[in-house]
Amino acid sequence: GQRFKIVLKNSGQGPAEFESTPLRVEKVLSPGVTTFVVIHPLRPGHYPFFDDFNPQLPEGGILAK
Repeated sequence: GQRFKIVLKNSGQGPAEFESTPLRVEKVLSPGVTTFVVIHPLRPGHYPFFDDFNPQLPEGGILAK
């Protein structure tokens, strides 16, 4: 029931993206960039996220209890 911040760091050589349709957030990061996204209070559930620029990476998720 609280907002929270996720710090994102792209330590790779190319662009990266933090994207989640259920969370309604999308953030593109250039190589070497550190930034953040603020997530609104969530209802209990699983909220997946992925990197559109690097589809070989596994999908991640946030579990809200």
